Amino acid sequence: MRLCGMKSRMALIRRVLILRLKLLVALITARMLAYVENSEKSRCQQLIEPIIWRYNPIENNLAYKLSKGFSLKKLNESQR
Repeated sequence: MRLCGMKSRMALIRRVLILRLKLLVALITARMLAYVENSEKSRCQQLIEPIIWRYNPIENNLAYKLSKGFSLKKLNESQR
């Protein structure tokens, strides 16, 4: 596929199926997301000690419970 640029428009010189272009866009997007996720994850891990990174189940996560509108009574009971 070759592109020909004219002012602010791009015109295809050779016809390409739209489905193929959509697949290429999906592939490039997936690769970019994987790259960004990996680079951000590695940056965070470099800045913060690994012992802090551990799984916290929803049952123990107060922020989750507060965001779901738990009453103070339920919060108090769940901490026991």
